[in-house]
Amino acid sequence: MYYDETQRGRDATQRQESLKRYQGTPAEQVRASAMPDLPFDGLTSVKGRAQWEDSGEQGVRGIWVALRGDWRLHVAVDFSVQDEAQAMEQLGKFFATLQWQGEHPLFRERTMAEQDRAIDLHWATPGGWSKAGELAEQALPDAFFALEIARLNTFVGVSQYRRGALEDARRSLEKALPAWQYNGGDPDGGIYQTALDYAADIAYRQGRNREAIALNRTFLDWQESDALWGWGIPEGGNALINRATGMQLPMRVGTYRLSYGSANRFYYENVQTGVQLGLSAGLDASSDDELESMLRAFMAGQLQLQAGNVRKTTFVPKSVKREAAPVVGRKWVFDVTKGVRDEGVADVDPITGAQRATPIAMAFWIVDRKGQRSLLRAPVMSGGQTETEANQVAQALSW
Repeated sequence: MYYDETQRGRDATQRQESLKRYQGTPAEQVRASAMPDLPFDGLTSVKGRAQWEDSGEQGVRGIWVALRGDWRLHVAVDFSVQDEAQAMEQLGKFFATLQWQGEHPLFRERTMAEQDRAIDLHWATPGGWSKAGELAEQALPDAFFALEIARLNTFVGVSQYRRGALEDARRSLEKALPAWQYNGGDPDGGIYQTALDYAADIAYRQGRNREAIALNRTFLDWQESDALWGWGIPEGGNALINRATGMQLPMRVGTYRLSYGSANRFYYENVQTGVQLGLSAGLDASSDDELESMLRAFMAGQLQLQAGNVRKTTFVPKSVKREAAPVVGRKWVFDVTKGVRDEGVADVDPITGAQRATPIAMAFWIVDRKGQRSLLRAPVMSGGQTETEANQVAQALSW
């Protein structure tokens, strides 16, 4: 039994014509006429018989197809030639027990595939989340399968979250997550992770900390990354821990949550604002001159920012454990201006669709420990709020 949305556009004659390929040759049709019929009066149907041979064995395949609404029932039975009479008798008894009294139409005017394409197009467009959420809400009455329910409720929930309707978003995502789990997650990974990410953020903001930690843990578990070599989250824990150094990265610090990058690289991101902090661990320590040169080159090449004056202060990191070797912490803040961007490349905010504001500075927290360096970076926007929040993250890490 499967769904065949092409049937809706066909009349009775066209439907019967589409089944002719099952009838076979005139001789096969004569033999098939003796086969039992499906017990569905008034439905477009066909039956066919084909003979086959495999390694000297003579066999028969019987095929029955019936159409009802947007659904297709397909029965295929294989048996040996000498068993044909017995098989036909048993199939006749079996068919007599079948009932098909109605069908559930899976869409109204437009197929779910058409609606999905329109939603995905807006979802992938910077600033298009609002329209994607609107279309998803319109499509919800057509959602029948678990993946459809999961996807649409995720789009609706994220749209509600971004409008500030957290309780509505919570209800939508609470419908999405069980459907994702029933479906075994997302074949492509991304949208299921989005549902987990936003559900966890709502839980944190609403004070449901235990639920938020569980959702955050599942969100991290679904991320495939080589950043995890040598790292792990203990059972029941709420921090990622380096097995060699003991460095601890909390899954959540204030409004920022942890996610994985590439090897020994991580991010803390504010889901609501999109502000992202970068964290690198396990770097080789170098001289201050080499470090400053590297950071200026990184900002110019990767962030398209021109670095100016730098202010260097001390930073007292929270150490994992007492050690004879000192843990050295520093904070460097570079004044920055917009650099030269590659032609045709626009720095667009994926949430608003507008041009991103250029930070007024880039802040770096640098910690050296036993010849290895860890480094946290954050954009400093006008008003200083992001620097304050990044300071909280830097103080929360166990370096």
